[in-house]
Amino acid sequence: TFSGEKKDLCFEKNKELFEYVKNLIAFRKAHPVILGSRYDFGKNGTGYPELSFHGLKPWEIDESAPNLSFGYMFAEDHKKYKTKKDCYIYAAINAHWEEHEFELPVVPDGFKWCLSCQSSGYTTEPGKEKPLENGMRITLRPRSSAVLIAK
Repeated sequence: TFSGEKKDLCFEKNKELFEYVKNLIAFRKAHPVILGSRYDFGKNGTGYPELSFHGLKPWEIDESAPNLSFGYMFAEDHKKYKTKKDCYIYAAINAHWEEHEFELPVVPDGFKWCLSCQSSGYTTEPGKEKPLENGMRITLRPRSSAVLIAK
């Protein structure tokens, strides 16, 4: 086992990683829709499919093509999942070796897309996400990903 001094040194050295993982776990726990094993592809109480797939433009994905850049969105119905209110979670994946811009799906009035985390190491506590500056687009560097929430 570590002595107290070594444990403190190890924590300080890895504090950013600890915070990143802690926030990812908290996000997962706050949004039960992403823990599901089965999803409705028809519209749920939010008016959107519970799970939908997207290309660089919303609702446009060529399932027969090798998609290196794609997104998927969960529509979390607050009644079904017993949360405070509906929300939308969008994961953007850029497995391509070039940078790509993703156009985000339109969400109902009053909702704004906010960045929750990026594979670059950025994350924030659930509920403290800030709206995107450009609102409806996100650019991802090569071989990176991001998770956004509209709340």
